[in-house]
Amino acid sequence: MKRLRHYTKGTAIVLSCFGSVVEQKRYLELKEKVQARYPNCEVRVATSSRMVIKKLASEGKDYQHLPSVLASLDLEGYQRILVASCYLFPTDEHKQVELITQGFKNFSLSAIDHTPAIIHHTHCATDLLSAINERFSHGSDLNLFVHHAPLIWTIRVTKQ
Repeated sequence: MKRLRHYTKGTAIVLSCFGSVVEQKRYLELKEKVQARYPNCEVRVATSSRMVIKKLASEGKDYQHLPSVLASLDLEGYQRILVASCYLFPTDEHKQVELITQGFKNFSLSAIDHTPAIIHHTHCATDLLSAINERFSHGSDLNLFVHHAPLIWTIRVTKQ
């Protein structure tokens, strides 16, 4: 096919995340780790929160949402694009990743696919949260806060 000649670059990996004004450094660290693991791939971060994108832009930082990143990679001629979901659970944000990826498959000549959410089986998520609840709920005057970021959990326990 004549148009395929414009797809001359190899593989790109897009880390799709909600983003964070405070913890954006974690996403950049994850990007660096993925880039080190796959040195022959282009690695980019896509941020789904428009509020985070706008706030970071006011600080002079350039972040884009998933459709913009995919359009750029397609225009640049990447043959394969993998959208890696950094969402811990299959939430609405992860569903958007799936829908956007499927949409781009309809018109791009790139081979585009996406990964599931990190804990994508409902029973696994339920078991994990039940175990955390069980561990900290009996006879304790503590509150448990679970903050999830890309592949990193921070558990903070505070007195009531």
